[in-house]
Amino acid sequence: MTILFAISCGFVNCIAKVISITDSNWKSILEGEWMVKFYAPWCPACRQLQPTWDKLAEWADARDVSIGAVDVTQQLGVNGRFMITALPTIYHIRDGKFRAYSGDRAMDDFTSFIQEEQWIKIDPIPSWKSPTGYLMGGLSKIFGLSVYLKDWHDHMSSDYGLPQWGVVSLFALTVLAVGLLLGAVLVFIGDWMWPDNYEYAQQPTTTIIKTPTKDETQLTDEDRQTDEEESKFKMAESKFSNTRHRKVKKAE
Repeated sequence: MTILFAISCGFVNCIAKVISITDSNWKSILEGEWMVKFYAPWCPACRQLQPTWDKLAEWADARDVSIGAVDVTQQLGVNGRFMITALPTIYHIRDGKFRAYSGDRAMDDFTSFIQEEQWIKIDPIPSWKSPTGYLMGGLSKIFGLSVYLKDWHDHMSSDYGLPQWGVVSLFALTVLAVGLLLGAVLVFIGDWMWPDNYEYAQQPTTTIIKTPTKDETQLTDEDRQTDEEESKFKMAESKFSNTRHRKVKKAE
């Protein structure tokens, strides 16, 4: 029996492998229990963790736990969803709940963390920061766009032989054309949704000059006459006061 098992292992890989998580299959980690490592090939700490991670995959294979790994240099979309800022970064995932692992990286630490369900003590990341949310999904699209632009740059340089300045100029013209097109579309949508504003803006402006009525003209003349009488009265009062003051001085 042992011989047959050994022969069968020659045709089938009997050692559980770490599952590679990519931009196309990352949703598989939303079901079941996972331990996922984010790494980069050039990272020394990531290379040091690799043998332990392989052993953890063998250990977890018989316990209904999946072990995954994400190469952040290749899977920029997944990297954007998790917003990885340090390497290696490890997440425990259970039924779509994401918890960052911050413990030691020895084999016993990983097995105890899973078997003893130590992850329950860790609060899952909030919904607004979840990789399944709209915010992180948008960041994933931006990261994916950077990959597309890089591939487009390489394609234009290698296949068409364009120089660096030619590729940059073509990219700038493309961005300008897309911006003008989007602007025209927004103007069209605005005119379609709010046509009254456009018609109001096209109407000629008129200036209304108000002609004073007869009553208002008479009221103005009366006010002017009253002001003149008050002014004459004040002047007479001032002359009377000055004359009286001189008489008093002469008497003294």
